[in-house]
Amino acid sequence: MPSAPSCEAPEFALVGALVPAADIAGDTYDYTLDHDTLHLSVTDAMGHDVSAALMATLLVNASRDARRAGCDLAEQGRQTHEVLLAHGRQAFATGQLLRIALDGTSSQLVNAGHPWPLRLRDGTVDELRPAVNLPFARRERSASPVSSVTPAPRTRARSCVLWPPWSPTPGAATRRASHPQGQPPVLCLDW
Repeated sequence: MPSAPSCEAPEFALVGALVPAADIAGDTYDYTLDHDTLHLSVTDAMGHDVSAALMATLLVNASRDARRAGCDLAEQGRQTHEVLLAHGRQAFATGQLLRIALDGTSSQLVNAGHPWPLRLRDGTVDELRPAVNLPFARRERSASPVSSVTPAPRTRARSCVLWPPWSPTPGAATRRASHPQGQPPVLCLDW
């Protein structure tokens, strides 16, 4: 978990929430801000037990290590995948990695089998549809495709991206209602 649940700068506002469940789960969100880039991740390790929590720790730390080493987003995804293959006990995790240049020149997203983020813009919610790969630690997984994400041009207060790690479809909502497993993390980015 990041040291603070929110972060704000002239270019963006970010808030995340992870409500502890009655049992341990593998949901995470993470962010860091350096002098010119905002880095985000949302992941969901398979299961709701200690093994899932351990995998979540591997996910966050592998992603952070690659980022700190100066790797591009595709390599960050590859290293996260390789760490889970080596130590994940035959489990897998979905996730998204996002990198935003604060000067507005680029925003990149890697999706590892995770539900698409939702974008609220001018009162309308739509799904961002990045290139999708298999989850981290799936042996069939290929190189991480990197998608560009375009923010609303200079309308920060009117565009918000949400990362709920569940499908908003009626069938999924019905299933979650009948099989509750705690609250998933939600990350809201206004930029």
